[in-house]
Amino acid sequence: MRGIPLAFCAAAMAGAFLLAALLSGQALPARASTAPPGGSPVPGWEASPDGDPVGGGPGYSQIITGGDYICATGSQLMAALAMAASGEVIFVPSAASIDLTGSYDLRVPAGVTIASDRGSGGSSGGRIFTGSMTAEFRRLFEVGDYVTFSGLRLEGPDGSQGSKGADPTITGIYSYGAKGLVVENCEIFNWTFAGVAVYNDGVDGINNRGRFYIHHSSFHHNRREGYGYGVDTAGSSGLIEANSFDYGRHFIAGGRGFPVNYVETRFNDFGPNCSNALYDQHGGNDDPSWGFDDGPDSAVPAGGTLLIHHNTFRSADQPSVAVRGVPYVACEVYSNWTLWPESQSAKCFKQRLENLDLKPYQNMSVHDNWYGVAPETPFTAASRLQAGFSVGSAGTSGDSIVVLFTNTSSGGVPPVTCAWDFENDGFVDSTEWQPRHSYGQSGTYTVSLTVMDATRDADTEVRWNCLAVLSSGGATVETADGQVMAEFPRDAFPDVAMVSLETTTLAGLPGAPQGFTAGDTCFTVLALDGRGIVVADLAEPGTITVKYSPADLEAAGGHPGSLVLAYWNEVAGEWKFLDTVVDKKATTLTATTTHLSTWAVMASPARAEGRGIALWVWILIGVGGVVLAAVILPRCVSIKLVHGE
Repeated sequence: MRGIPLAFCAAAMAGAFLLAALLSGQALPARASTAPPGGSPVPGWEASPDGDPVGGGPGYSQIITGGDYICATGSQLMAALAMAASGEVIFVPSAASIDLTGSYDLRVPAGVTIASDRGSGGSSGGRIFTGSMTAEFRRLFEVGDYVTFSGLRLEGPDGSQGSKGADPTITGIYSYGAKGLVVENCEIFNWTFAGVAVYNDGVDGINNRGRFYIHHSSFHHNRREGYGYGVDTAGSSGLIEANSFDYGRHFIAGGRGFPVNYVETRFNDFGPNCSNALYDQHGGNDDPSWGFDDGPDSAVPAGGTLLIHHNTFRSADQPSVAVRGVPYVACEVYSNWTLWPESQSAKCFKQRLENLDLKPYQNMSVHDNWYGVAPETPFTAASRLQAGFSVGSAGTSGDSIVVLFTNTSSGGVPPVTCAWDFENDGFVDSTEWQPRHSYGQSGTYTVSLTVMDATRDADTEVRWNCLAVLSSGGATVETADGQVMAEFPRDAFPDVAMVSLETTTLAGLPGAPQGFTAGDTCFTVLALDGRGIVVADLAEPGTITVKYSPADLEAAGGHPGSLVLAYWNEVAGEWKFLDTVVDKKATTLTATTTHLSTWAVMASPARAEGRGIALWVWILIGVGGVVLAAVILPRCVSIKLVHGE
């Protein structure tokens, strides 16, 4: 069953934004910590300034409310999984309760999202559950690359502790060899093995765009004796962020080996009800008496890189973090809050090396954590660290054009450092705050800026194809999200020039003329010649293509045909409206222009679509009017039929 296209459009845009934020740049998107007046970072999940609730639910900002397939039964879900293609959303209504008892290993195709609306209007999210307790080491869902689960209740067959070895072990979401798994705003509970298991994704560290992202979800009652994991990872890299955990055996577990893997765990709330270490990382110290076939081996690392910070650990008797061996690169544990006393920090943040004849800590650092009850000092929140920059021109140097970049980053705990990559080749080109860079060849360039603050939180801004350096040849530039594209033909510019394209906001722009309504899409197209002088007019017309947004469509009363592209004419002091081609299938607006300026999407009453009344209805009304006039009126009447485009 097909869902509502507009709802899917909004959901897809939100998903694309989330995916771009997660996957872009040189570092995972990071949140700044908060700081007391003295400047030290605040510990625990309460330091997260992103505004979304830890564990998701009411108040979560990225709720999906519709999709391409609406599924309220198991058969509908099976059919949707068989048909869904990459980029499509399978939506489970909040009132649905889908029983998949007896089903295992349901394959979710690459790029598909399964979603519900947990947190919207008090919704708990659509429920998908299984009562199957007849199989061992089975999975409900197996995923392809870049699959997303959002806003769902995923319920396993049993939330009791049971007994090891005698009970079936079932996992809710299973990813093996697949990249880019996203689990967000879900409630995941009663799984006897693991709520989410991510294995062998082949991602070799934090810089790979295929890393997993598990965030703003609630995990509870995943606590089977001997197993019982909220999240289980092995051979995978990713981010575990802003989740709540309670009633488990290990809330998070990591497999032994895998020296290149990089897992960051931050801003999570680990509850008090846990029967073993809250975060458990296996490694070379493992012993056969603990259930392993092979014995202690110093060559087997306890993962590659582990960052565990700004979490709250509420158990005062089970270790907050247990690392069973030596990480290949490092395990850093900092700015966490634990109920253990500081005198017991080595037991709270524990590295087990007794079987390797080593003493803690080896490739493991524990520092700047908070212990026991909350301090009395009130804390004030620092703003979130956020990377940003704008593009300008500083002129030429020989045959090259020199571009000035302005760093507009904000927030974080000083000092903040930066790293620029001006050509998207993976190399840092500058660490200056306001750098210049020379481009010697014509082409379209992607630019990225990574900033890092004193707590080592980081954020990256990537602008895809945002900058064109060209001579008399043509070029294409587009915004980072691909919403706006500008194409320039050969000979549009008389000599070497720099062109940048940036999205802006309506704030500060002239208001729409009377009778017009502005949408929310606006942008600037800036061109400067080799001397740094603004090029306002082109020798040959360029083409502007814009994907209109749900807010643009709302401004048009839901009628795409009333949307029009306009630019601000600085000389005349007025908006100039262009002949605009509307492609409803591609959801794009296209116009040609010889003028570069500030642009906006507006709704034009002159392009209205008859308020949704089809053309054939207007024709019938007109014909009926003619017939009626011929019967009633004694003399001829001239009738003019008017309809929208």
